Amino acid sequence: MMATSEIVLPIGNQKHDPAWKHCLMIRSSGRTKLKCIYCMKLFLGGGIHRIKEHLARHKGNAACCPKVPLEVQQAMQHSLDGAAVRKKRKIKLAEEVGHLIPAEISAVAGEIDPSSNSSLQIVPLNEMLDLGTVQMETKEDGTAAPLPRAAKSAERVRKRRMKNSSMNHMGPSPTLGNDGSWVNRSNSARAVDKEHVYSSIGRFLYEAGVPLEAVNSVYFQPMVEAIAAFGPGLDLPSYHDFRGGILKRSVEEVNLTLEHYKGTWSHTGCSILADEWSTMEKTLINFMVYCPEGTMFLRCVDATEIVATADTLYELLKHVVEDVGPSNVVQVITSNSDTHAIAGKRLTETFPTLFWSPCASQCIDGILEDFSKMDSMIDTIESAKSLTRFIYRNVPVLNMMKKYTHGKDLLPPASSRSAMNFVALKNLVCLQDELRNMVTSEEWIESPYSKKPEGVAMANLIVNLSFWMSCAAINRITEPLVRLLKLVDSKKRPAMGYVYVGLYLAKEAIRKEFVKKSDYMPYWELIDWRWDKHLPRPLHAAGFFLNPQLFYSTQGQISNEISSGMLDCIERLVPEAKVQDKIQKELNYYRLLIEIFQGK
Repeated sequence: MMATSEIVLPIGNQKHDPAWKHCLMIRSSGRTKLKCIYCMKLFLGGGIHRIKEHLARHKGNAACCPKVPLEVQQAMQHSLDGAAVRKKRKIKLAEEVGHLIPAEISAVAGEIDPSSNSSLQIVPLNEMLDLGTVQMETKEDGTAAPLPRAAKSAERVRKRRMKNSSMNHMGPSPTLGNDGSWVNRSNSARAVDKEHVYSSIGRFLYEAGVPLEAVNSVYFQPMVEAIAAFGPGLDLPSYHDFRGGILKRSVEEVNLTLEHYKGTWSHTGCSILADEWSTMEKTLINFMVYCPEGTMFLRCVDATEIVATADTLYELLKHVVEDVGPSNVVQVITSNSDTHAIAGKRLTETFPTLFWSPCASQCIDGILEDFSKMDSMIDTIESAKSLTRFIYRNVPVLNMMKKYTHGKDLLPPASSRSAMNFVALKNLVCLQDELRNMVTSEEWIESPYSKKPEGVAMANLIVNLSFWMSCAAINRITEPLVRLLKLVDSKKRPAMGYVYVGLYLAKEAIRKEFVKKSDYMPYWELIDWRWDKHLPRPLHAAGFFLNPQLFYSTQGQISNEISSGMLDCIERLVPEAKVQDKIQKELNYYRLLIEIFQGK
């Protein structure tokens, strides 16, 4: 049982040892202590290494943990073995350095006479410390002047760090090459621990303040592979290289890519995406152009005053379409508001060959928001919110929950607040056994939080069978819509051909859950109202119609709306009557499952 005077401290991201995941850091009586999460034993000293020995069941320095899981014990033993190997390697390297001849020691330390004919190049101070464009003094004979004492000191530190890094993590002892870089004495493959590589990348991201989302960049994996393919001895570019030649080449590559995109618009068509962002003071619209080759950013517009009326918004959209080329644009996608709907309708009248489409993601998100306000769901959602709110507001309870769920969170990320309600409900259903084990454990019963009214309410809710049955029912109803929202927001593939079938599956799930028409029709009406609120969506209908996997699997249930939408697309995009007749003939073959279409 945890004493009331004990305060659980958060474990920072800088603590990378794997043993930190299996202990608590506690402040008690003015001292910081560590506690094993399995047997709750307190450690007053020895640090994380003592905890690791305790979990690995090493006899001697620490008592063996009687409750540690076998996989945790093996992981801690593996970590201790790795530390022992590294310690022996460090001692061996120190002995090797001790037997070096004085000349070698002098070379490693960087204490070389500048007047000698050594091949070691003096590194300018501005490249080491990035102090701008500081120039080195040049003697009359054209040779570089010796560095000041401070520069020599910085040079020695740099080389010492390079040497230690190479020795500790790259196996054989390195030597100084003719070009002044450190190279290995042996070219044999060296075993580098994968976790060490991950930790090195992580330390760079944390120290430089790089957003962790950077690892999701499409260029992250190619960068790592390029570094690994080059091997040791890579001379890293400087700050000035990245802001100079490298940046210039990257800009040229991007411009060539954008020109390639633009060249395909006349052949494949394109879509203009108006991504609107609102703050307390401003409304910004990011205009992007999508085509099968990729998506390019066009411009960002401060539309605070523009979105106030449909006339000004129409003028803005018209100007963007004219910049891209009316004959290249298939559709313009904007927000779902009434102002955007009016402006979009006027746009289709001005340019008869393009469509205006309200955002499908906003539509599906609106459906989920409407569902969350239904009487049959609102009570369950609010109860689930109170459960997660209590756990996440109390650190000891949160740590206890993480212990029983094996580190899993109750609130996984979601694309919107509306979707978050149902994603969290699904996650709760998946973890209900772990939560039930937590509130029925001796650890929870002895916890002071189990005596508080909020803790009692949380425990009663977790063991309430009707609550979990309600969560499961809501999950079955909303799962198709949540999946569809994830698909629409995904960048992996175009989702237009899947929206209709996603809505169809959502309706079917609701019908199977309620059975009675009077019970499921209110949900169906909400879906239809959100989807049909503005103009018809012929492009979505055509996307479904021309997707063979979906079309042939539901051919007997094709609605008139889908067939009508396909015809609307033909009439708007192909004004010639003869070509329309030819397309209609091919569509008849398509309907009849004829695989070979006429080539003329």
